[in-house]
Amino acid sequence: MNKKRYIWGVTFGLSTLFITLFIFWNSLQTGEESGKMSDVAVNIVKPILEFFGITVKDHTLGVLVRKTAHFSEYFVLGTSFSLCLLNLINRHFIYFSPLYCLVVAVCDEFIMQMATSGRSPQWTDVLIDFGGGVFSLLILIFALYLVGRKRNRRKEQRL
Repeated sequence: MNKKRYIWGVTFGLSTLFITLFIFWNSLQTGEESGKMSDVAVNIVKPILEFFGITVKDHTLGVLVRKTAHFSEYFVLGTSFSLCLLNLINRHFIYFSPLYCLVVAVCDEFIMQMATSGRSPQWTDVLIDFGGGVFSLLILIFALYLVGRKRNRRKEQRL
């Protein structure tokens, strides 16, 4: 393994650790604290939607913001873990990335949130989280396909 790939792998590994800790930290927030963070996001998103003529009830927008946050966190987690595996081991191991996201999601929902006041575990959140991890893998596979295709074209042009 070359040094550059090793450094990238370790960097993405540390990134994966920090993202996982961030997810767990968010789960330790009480229901009230979590609601306040969602309200801040709603107050940022609502004027943007209204600018485009889209009106959504605050409650509905709050649910959308929270679910989008779940999906996005696990998309980033899945991407980071996949890139760690890609650089430290090999490309075939990236398929374990959604499994890691699923394990983190289950621990997050059913261990961390059960122990936190005003929070309750939701299977739908686990599925949304897992979906973020799977989607990140699909995007990465597509990107690797495009990179491989570009490399093959360059090789063909040299011949």
